Amino acid sequence: MMASVTYRDPLEAARARIAALEDLLDSQRFTGGSGGEGDDREALRQARAALAEERAAHEERLGEARERERALEEELERTRGELVEERARRQAEVSLLRTKLEEAERAVQNHTSLLEAEQTIQRAQSEAESARLRQELAQRDTLVRELREEIRTHLEGDLREVRAYYEARVRAVGTELAEQGSRARKLESSLEQARRALDSLPAPDVRDREGLVEREVARRKVAVGEAELERARARIERLERELERITAAEATLARRPR
Repeated sequence: MMASVTYRDPLEAARARIAALEDLLDSQRFTGGSGGEGDDREALRQARAALAEERAAHEERLGEARERERALEEELERTRGELVEERARRQAEVSLLRTKLEEAERAVQNHTSLLEAEQTIQRAQSEAESARLRQELAQRDTLVRELREEIRTHLEGDLREVRAYYEARVRAVGTELAEQGSRARKLESSLEQARRALDSLPAPDVRDREGLVEREVARRKVAVGEAELERARARIERLERELERITAAEATLARRPR
């Protein structure tokens, strides 16, 4: 009598039953003994039939199991391919997002640097403009005082004092005119250097934050230099007109009787 054993795998159970039947065929009962020969043959026939049925069922289940295994392997391979494609697609998306993020960070850095440079330049321009206005106010105050002194000299002084006043004014205006001319020449030289420096810079690249800031600073230097030179030339023109006026006044005095 076969021992009762529990198998988890149906194929293993089938193999065990086949092995038990084979053992039964090889047992003493079918190779000899005291029983009837007819009973033995019938039992042998039944055993062989059962064995054939077990083998057929086993082969059928084995075929089904192999078919399921093949289908599962195909499904697994297809799933692996899909996972590989999905991973590649996600990696491409991540790479693209990382590139966009880096570009956005560079853009923010560039804008921040340009804003800081712009603020620094604007402060410098504001300070320069404030200094220019203070200088113009001081020059106008000086001009008003000089005109008042000129009027007072004409009203209160004699001819020699008036002549002496105009001679002093000619020397003062001539000195300042020479100073302004020298300043204008220095500004022209500095402006020319700033323009050459700006022209020598490489073509602007939005990815080069320092290069953009350097180009903007150089451009502003040129703009500031041009404004300074324009103011210096305007001052020279005013001094030249003042000198012409004083010279004309001296000529008028020269024609007056002593």
